[in-house]
Amino acid sequence: MRLSDYFDSLTGENIGARNLKRDEDGNLTITVDSSMLPGVNVDTYQCFSGDSWVENELDYLSTEGIPEWLAGHSAAQRAVVSLDYDDFDWSYDHRAILWALSEAAAEDLVHAGGINFDQVITDAEVGSVWSPAAYNFATDSFTVTLTLDTEALAEALGGMEAYEVEEWARDRWASRDGFMSNIPRYFDDDTPWATVWAAVAKVLVDAEYDGTMATAEAEHEAYTNNTDITLNHRGAEKIWEAVTGEDVPDHLDIHDAESLTEALHDRIPVQEEALI
Repeated sequence: MRLSDYFDSLTGENIGARNLKRDEDGNLTITVDSSMLPGVNVDTYQCFSGDSWVENELDYLSTEGIPEWLAGHSAAQRAVVSLDYDDFDWSYDHRAILWALSEAAAEDLVHAGGINFDQVITDAEVGSVWSPAAYNFATDSFTVTLTLDTEALAEALGGMEAYEVEEWARDRWASRDGFMSNIPRYFDDDTPWATVWAAVAKVLVDAEYDGTMATAEAEHEAYTNNTDITLNHRGAEKIWEAVTGEDVPDHLDIHDAESLTEALHDRIPVQEEALI
């Protein structure tokens, strides 16, 4: 059966899975994990770890950041302090970061990254995000519901038969030494969801789709909006020593930006109230 006819046959009980259905407008929708979509990646362990963002933040906090905190202290304007990661307490909302990256990845699927099938996926809605307890064998992913233009999807695959796209997926994801795959079983069980997924996956592969850049462009904002950074005692003491040229006296308890500002206010005359 040609794919166009196969897609048209998927109505009512023929759909046969909760992850494959028709929306109120009659469009076919499929819910799939991002790990099964070639070219889609939201890995926060190696790819989108926020390392470059942290480096930028540390560079800023070591330069412009100090005068902003201690604006009233003229000596602080000349302070040179090399602050590192351990001079701050970092609080990440990992789920929110992953959600932001996932939404960027989903949006790029709709716009198709500038390639030729931008009408195949007409909408992509993130449903959930997931991270493994350890990153040895898995990485971050998300579930997404794709709304499909099945006519455009069939056309993009050049009039293939349904069994041909199934065989393509069987071959690509077949079990082999060191790799166990359950995907061929989907076709053995005559699961319509698998055939529709295989068609989407083949379009992505044929187009050499790679959404990495779109997700990377969202990385900075994702970390900026979902990370709290506070100066800790180690960083506060570094700034004190840089501004005053002295070790921190034993009687002073400088453990954060507020206590640092108060101590400097007492130690060095200021022209205006210090800002935190």
